[in-house]
Amino acid sequence: MRQVVHVSEKKDFIRWFLHHYELQQKEAAFLLTYLLYNEPLLENVHFVEQIPNSNRAIIISATGVEQPAFRFLKNKRIGHDVESAYFDMKTFPSDDVYMGLYYKDRPACPRFAAVMEGIPMRKQDLVQDQLVGLFAEMILDRALLDFQVSELHKQIDEALANYDQKRFEELVLQLEQLKREYI
Repeated sequence: MRQVVHVSEKKDFIRWFLHHYELQQKEAAFLLTYLLYNEPLLENVHFVEQIPNSNRAIIISATGVEQPAFRFLKNKRIGHDVESAYFDMKTFPSDDVYMGLYYKDRPACPRFAAVMEGIPMRKQDLVQDQLVGLFAEMILDRALLDFQVSELHKQIDEALANYDQKRFEELVLQLEQLKREYI
């Protein structure tokens, strides 16, 4: 998966796709053909494996796959007509559009892999990922501490059972130090 795909590569892929697949919704071919002749707009079109939770995305499906024929997603609203997507793209040509094309054998298609782009993470996603990572680290730290305390308690019980005062005192000191450091 590449981060930047040249417009000429996108054009070649769209031509190949239109030549090899019949679309469930015929009007979607018009939209793809429009993109072929509008390079500035095509620059902001990103072919992706999965549609992200983004401001603007389009799903187009060929016959023979169990995906929606056409969907236009904008600001958490879903439209089913190609005209809405066309007018939105024409009105806001500099906005990114994430496009999912669904067709038979897509996962194994080298042509799709060549134009597929990564989805940039939004700042909110990065912060959320950092928080989840921090929370996971805290949980692991706590689990490790609980395990260490449990093991010390077992060893203290064993020292008591064996009447080993020296070992008992060492283990109690370790336990107190551990609790001071982490609790």
